[in-house]
Amino acid sequence: MVSMRKMFLIAKSNMKKTKITVGALIFLVMVATVLLYCCFAVLLDVDSFVERKNDSLNGTKFQIMSAEGYQKKMVPLIHEVSGFEDQQTVQGIRYENASIRNTTANEKSSSMSLLFMNADEKSKYNVVHVIDQAPKRESSAVILPYILKSAGGYKVGDTVRLSIGEHNLDLKVYGFYEDVTFSNPANMMTYKIYVFGNTFSEMYRSCNKGEKIFLSYIKLK
Repeated sequence: MVSMRKMFLIAKSNMKKTKITVGALIFLVMVATVLLYCCFAVLLDVDSFVERKNDSLNGTKFQIMSAEGYQKKMVPLIHEVSGFEDQQTVQGIRYENASIRNTTANEKSSSMSLLFMNADEKSKYNVVHVIDQAPKRESSAVILPYILKSAGGYKVGDTVRLSIGEHNLDLKVYGFYEDVTFSNPANMMTYKIYVFGNTFSEMYRSCNKGEKIFLSYIKLK
């Protein structure tokens, strides 16, 4: 009788442990399901956010970069793109071996391809809306990608040093801008930077022919 009672108590104890284990497992499955649902919701919302942001900037689905000597050859190819509606082409300067450093924050320089655009050249596509604009624009003003503010801690008024080969260019942060294509250097491995007329003109005159590029914004139907 004693042994039977012990066996009964052991079985009863095991049943309780099993119920607790099953309950914990069900709870974990429910938590995992909720988290998975939240992840899908966030991903869907990110896509929707990117689309809305692109629309607010009158952004295009495609941006094509071509060297100065190949722009005329690119035009008929661009027009053959399925659903082509319109295009706008702007000048730029691209330096492969360059770096950027916030000297105000005394940070280390980051090696990155730099694409310089003329802030005075108005574009109907991928419009530049300056965020946190400085009250006064200095002659050495520069507009940087918003990710340098949000992730890099850059601030309006900071001095940044852009190193191109052996040449250094010190500029003052005038503000930041958003661009879906160039929102993150992981997309293009390039920082797209806007400088103003005189600075851009001087850089364009002194750069090599291979560094001069055309950036085409392609609007689809």
